[in-house]
Amino acid sequence: MYANALQYQIDHRCDALEAERLTIGIDHNQISQSVVQRWNFPEEMQTAIADISSGSNEPLALMACVVHLAEIFSLALDFSEDETVVVPAISELAWKRLNFSEPACLQIFLDAETAFQEISQILIA
Repeated sequence: MYANALQYQIDHRCDALEAERLTIGIDHNQISQSVVQRWNFPEEMQTAIADISSGSNEPLALMACVVHLAEIFSLALDFSEDETVVVPAISELAWKRLNFSEPACLQIFLDAETAFQEISQILIA
């Protein structure tokens, strides 16, 4: 079933959420919301996941913004080297809420790539 979503994403060069919704009728954010509720995660985490899943234009909770950008940054850094990954757009609401700037993002990317290379060298040695 999920293979259909992956193939749709490749064929249509869309993000995972869109492919999941169109092929299986639910996306991984909605599943995450159910899991964190079922497992009684802290209320702040439940709210963050719910905010991300809603697609609402309401101001996002700080935790939701952090989770949203962490997911996007992890995909954008392409550590998996998966050519099929499509990086979703950053929510303008999250961007504004965290008061991000392009230079700040570039620095985060540089720091993450440096840390990744250092850790890789340690693990390879």
